[in-house]
Amino acid sequence: MQGRWIEFDDFNVETDDAANTRIRNLYEGKLKFPTVVFADDFIKNPTIPQLNEFLNKHGID
Repeated sequence: MQGRWIEFDDFNVETDDAANTRIRNLYEGKLKFPTVVFADDFIKNPTIPQLNEFLNKHGID
């Protein structure tokens, strides 16, 4: 996303309790990452094509 100049926030679930809780809530208590979140939608460990599709779905190009 940096290569496309898309602004994003990076959270470390090992040091950020709020981020840890948010990710666990997405996956029924399990900690899975990397996870890309936009609004109420999310995708886990996407490939580049999957990430591009996810971003395009949300109008981010």
